[in-house]
Amino acid sequence: MVDEIVVHQGESADGLTPVAEDGEMVIDVKNPAQATNKLVATLNEYGRRLRELEKPSGSQLTQAIQKVLDISANIDQTVTASINRNSYNRATIDQKCNTWNWGVLSTDRGGTHTTNAYNNLFTVGPWRAVWALSDGTMGTSQSSRKVKQDFLKPDITLEQMRSVDWTLYRFIDDVNLNGDSATIHIGMIAEDLDDNGLGQFVEYNDDYEPCGINYPMLGVWAIHEAHLAHDRIDQLEERLKALEGKIDNGIEE
Repeated sequence: MVDEIVVHQGESADGLTPVAEDGEMVIDVKNPAQATNKLVATLNEYGRRLRELEKPSGSQLTQAIQKVLDISANIDQTVTASINRNSYNRATIDQKCNTWNWGVLSTDRGGTHTTNAYNNLFTVGPWRAVWALSDGTMGTSQSSRKVKQDFLKPDITLEQMRSVDWTLYRFIDDVNLNGDSATIHIGMIAEDLDDNGLGQFVEYNDDYEPCGINYPMLGVWAIHEAHLAHDRIDQLEERLKALEGKIDNGIEE
């Protein structure tokens, strides 16, 4: 191994190139290629020796392996101890949840701005009806022409609508819980609408079984039928006026 690098410029006084003694490397700077090669070789040797020094000895490697084995053997106890030091147990968590004052979560954080929406009666507006998608997402229904297309007249006859009617009823679960005090409701039956081809007004579950009625949409049909009824009334009034005119003129039909 080279312990010292001796830099030489050209020949010595006697005309000879100096010869390296033990532990020396003679580099002639006037011979760039020879000087570069020897310098690179020296640096590489230094690098090799450094890498050898960085390798752990047999005893160091044995100690490292034993430390890993000790950690692995006690991992459960170590983790449990850490959890006990830094975490609540289940009883503490339950107690804190039961006594925590949750308060009101604002709408910008996904809340409702109230602790009880059922009793939160609005006296100022504007407001909108809230709807829920099948995945539980809540929002409002849009009805602007800007978001609609494919306008067609519904193929629904008056006979279809007259085949269903409203009824009074009570919910089975309500009766089982409250007996005769169960609330009486008024409405229609989803299966009746579905059976008469009025699925546009029916809400279906994941198995496509009738489970509810879209009453706001059913109200739209009522407005349409009111228009038809008024048109019919206008026609009858015109006929009545015509008949009255004939009678006034003494002309029988």
